[in-house]
Amino acid sequence: MSDKAKPCWYCGEDEQLSVVPQCTSQELADSPMLVQTFAVQCAACAAQGPQWTDAETAINLWNSRPMEDALQKRIDELLKALAERPPEDCHPVFVSGAEAQKHVEQLQARIAELEEKLDQWSADARENSDLGEPG
Repeated sequence: MSDKAKPCWYCGEDEQLSVVPQCTSQELADSPMLVQTFAVQCAACAAQGPQWTDAETAINLWNSRPMEDALQKRIDELLKALAERPPEDCHPVFVSGAEAQKHVEQLQARIAELEEKLDQWSADARENSDLGEPG
């Protein structure tokens, strides 16, 4: 249970949140009845959370964000796994100029190889399409 509302799920504001009392009409035994409810409301963007009959539950409903919580849990798991990973398994982010140049040359060679294959496939495709055309 929390007595502090999380920042607004819509605009991110955390200073302009308040728990506002409201009156809700409900039918009880076929008789209309006004019931006081509470909801967290953001004054910055007018987002409003679910209404409930007590302020504490209204705050807890506002704070309940299953998707956000699941994503944060997964992020925490991945960060922990990354922190436990031995450094030799990680790809270096910074390399020397000579290493970078070597890598660029390897990539350029691979690009040239793939472009050559593409040209050959295109020529083969043109040749095959020429064979199938009526003369």
